[in-house]
Amino acid sequence: MWSPYFFFILKGITMILTPLTPLDAVNEILSAIGEAPVDTIEDSGNIDVNNAYRILKSVNRQVQIDGYTFNTISSYPLIPDRFTKEIAWDSTLLRVSTTEGNFLRNRGGLVYDVTNNTDKFDGQIEVEAIVLVPFEELPEAFREYITIKSARLFATRYLGDELAMNALMQEEQIAKIAVFNYELDLEKPSMANNTDISNDLKRT
Repeated sequence: MWSPYFFFILKGITMILTPLTPLDAVNEILSAIGEAPVDTIEDSGNIDVNNAYRILKSVNRQVQIDGYTFNTISSYPLIPDRFTKEIAWDSTLLRVSTTEGNFLRNRGGLVYDVTNNTDKFDGQIEVEAIVLVPFEELPEAFREYITIKSARLFATRYLGDELAMNALMQEEQIAKIAVFNYELDLEKPSMANNTDISNDLKRT
């Protein structure tokens, strides 16, 4: 079934409409190399589908790890097991920081305090957490930006068409500005300090 969201190149102009789901996004990415849309992205057996989905998931994670208004939780409780005193690492956590400045990381599926060299905690700790939000729950500006960026990376690796590359690059810059404006509208001061976004905007 053809997705209503698609990518096309016409006289050097690209257009990517905002996808609602990962399937919509993958179909747009596939169309960047002239591939037909698919009905599923799970266990498809199609190499192009698998590669497109892999790139989409990777870009989604890379973008979100910077931390934005929609995925930053200022007070996220980490509660240890009452018997083992260990805290299971939530797979949606991208990055955490404590008010004390302790560096926490995932080690063997458990929260590990690198600063104090321990995975045992006597009580609940509060952290600022950056979490991975499912693609379909992202704000529209981010879904569009992630899809366009993924399409550019995919097309660069598997198409090599200079006209398409330039058009996608322009689309990506426009989408990045929309992301920047979205954050500014929600008054997130740290947005101006996002090096990746700010540097690209200066070049726009």
